[in-house]
Amino acid sequence: MSNQHTGYVINNLKLRGQRSFDLQLYQGMARLSSVVDEKTGLATRGIPLQLFNVRKGYITQSFLNIIYNKLYINPSTIDVGYVSNQRTIEVSIFNGYFSSKILTDITYSEQGVTVSNVTLPVLFSRLSLKILSIDIDSHGTDSINCTISFHFLNAETVTLVVNGNRSLPLSLSPNWSQGITETLEWKTNIHQSQTGAEQRVSMRLTPRRTFEFQILIHQHERRQIENILFQNYLSSFSLPIYSDIALLDREINPGDKTIYLSTMGRDYHVGGNLIVMNNSNTIVANIESITHLSITLSEPIYTAVSKGAKVFPIKSAKLTEPPKIIRRTDELATAELRFLVVEKNDINVNVELPIYNNFYVLEQEPDWSDDVHVSYESMRREIDNQTGIVYYSDSASRVFITQSHEFLINGRNKQLELRALFYALRGRQKPIFVPSFSNDCKLVDDATSEILDIEQNNMTETDLGGQFLRILLSGNRILYREIVNVKSNNNGLRLLLNKKVAFMRQEVIKISIMRLCRLNDDKVVWEHLTDADGTARVNVTFREVRYELE
Repeated sequence: MSNQHTGYVINNLKLRGQRSFDLQLYQGMARLSSVVDEKTGLATRGIPLQLFNVRKGYITQSFLNIIYNKLYINPSTIDVGYVSNQRTIEVSIFNGYFSSKILTDITYSEQGVTVSNVTLPVLFSRLSLKILSIDIDSHGTDSINCTISFHFLNAETVTLVVNGNRSLPLSLSPNWSQGITETLEWKTNIHQSQTGAEQRVSMRLTPRRTFEFQILIHQHERRQIENILFQNYLSSFSLPIYSDIALLDREINPGDKTIYLSTMGRDYHVGGNLIVMNNSNTIVANIESITHLSITLSEPIYTAVSKGAKVFPIKSAKLTEPPKIIRRTDELATAELRFLVVEKNDINVNVELPIYNNFYVLEQEPDWSDDVHVSYESMRREIDNQTGIVYYSDSASRVFITQSHEFLINGRNKQLELRALFYALRGRQKPIFVPSFSNDCKLVDDATSEILDIEQNNMTETDLGGQFLRILLSGNRILYREIVNVKSNNNGLRLLLNKKVAFMRQEVIKISIMRLCRLNDDKVVWEHLTDADGTARVNVTFREVRYELE
């Protein structure tokens, strides 16, 4: 036997709990006593092998490669929303290299956005961070889509993307003698079967919102406003929400960032804008935070403003049509303006209404100073060949009641509650129980069980949809019940209810039939007679849906 090393080749040796492999190049005796049972054998002549300890692998990643030796900008993308006045935002650039880097140039993809606090070139020491100020001008194109590139010597280029929109402040005073008309418009696709069952799909996350009002302009203001509207007809305007007016509780001193006013029920939101009107001064500011009694601004106000100045939330809006201007004299004119808000219009208010059978119940009675109009809709079709008898067919075999309802609401809280209801209904999508608010059932005896004895009113069990009652008792007590059965009883009717009731006849104010309905139109017209602390009028129509198929 040669002096060269030989050994066994044990094929497919399996270690405990491990995969199979070939164990090679063991001299004389193959032995893995610590792992497997002892194996022995005679040495046999084999092929001379060169013994090498060859290993392969890769360098593992570390924080050195992940964090360092690169440049960072934070944030890299900024959405500034709607800009009504000059805005300043801050970004930071971090030099992650272990050597100094020099910022040599800054380029912009469009005008109106600049870096204000640097003088090139700028030295960034190793592992250092610098804060840069970005100024956004309120004058320029409607859309802001600017890419700012920061070029470094012997290093990569970092970029900042600034997105947003510009809107022109519009400090007008509406003619409140004509009121302000606000329109909320949803969009609902309704797929209706031959039986009257509906599948309703809401197509908008938030409604479209328009404001229509008249302004009275005189002398210098007339000339100024006419020129602004003519030159900027296609531009976006910062429209004050006039119904959400508030007065400053304290004066504003130069340098103040916090202003004090009531924000309850008003359309302020973080990141939005507000406008302060004080005689001839107009100040537009961005909102950083909100409490019930104050608003903190993104930047200080450098103009003194007296207590009692008017403050409005503002929305970016566009004119839907050219203004209708009527010149009354050579110095006096009126203008009809209609604006469409181009921001999203959502609210965060809970609906404060009772729920019956998983549906809201409308509790506010209509304004009885105006008539309530009730009609019937059906799916009846007419077949007429112009020569024979006209034939009618109705695949649903029933009618659907429509009922008008006029809300006359006073006070900001009541208006906010009603607005929350319309947002919850989402136009025609969601149904709600709507009572007739009429005295539909005249009680003839005290109620002590599930039975109600009423006067004859020709109600039958086949009155589909009209099987629910709203019982209004003295002390503003309200009961909701479902009619299970209807039978004649001594020239009257006996109603069997799904639950017991207990009250005296004289306690009943009225018993109204209640039907499950939806709005008959996606458009809700809100007539502001005064600001929201006062009175508003809303007129809508409800249409019945099939309760058993909802």
